[in-house]
Amino acid sequence: MERKEWDFTRIRQLLREKAAREHRDITIQTMVRETGIPVSTLYRYLTNAVVEPAWFVVELICAYLDVKPSYFEITRGGQGKSDDNHPAPKLMAEGQFAS
Repeated sequence: MERKEWDFTRIRQLLREKAAREHRDITIQTMVRETGIPVSTLYRYLTNAVVEPAWFVVELICAYLDVKPSYFEITRGGQGKSDDNHPAPKLMAEGQFAS
């Protein structure tokens, strides 16, 4: 089975895009507070220091940024890959996901 590679370095750019869409300031601390992801964990993702990402953290990040997990997968043709079979989960209050 092929091991997936991940690139989470675009999280900051996605935060800026989310802030612009929502007309509010969104910092890393805002993301930590609103997702419940510990700051040390989030910084490991921001710096790509995570070798085997925890799926629940990936889902929280994706739900918050409104992208699919496959967005962060590295493919040989470029960054991210299309995955229409797995829509991004919707984040609700206190880190709960809608079905």
